[in-house]
Amino acid sequence: MNNKPTFVDRIKNPYFLAAAAGFAYQVMSKYGVAPDMGTWQLGVDLVSYAAIGVGIYNTFTPNK
Repeated sequence: MNNKPTFVDRIKNPYFLAAAAGFAYQVMSKYGVAPDMGTWQLGVDLVSYAAIGVGIYNTFTPNK
């Protein structure tokens, strides 16, 4: 049986999310299109909380 983590499993890893956010900010800073740090943190927090909420919501079973 193949026990390798899938791409979705890797995306859910908080370290991967932090690294991806940091990398994206560095790339945007290099090209001069990065927002100020407060706005960036707000956006990252919003996306993170949305991902957590969707993950929790998907654990519930629908009532029939």
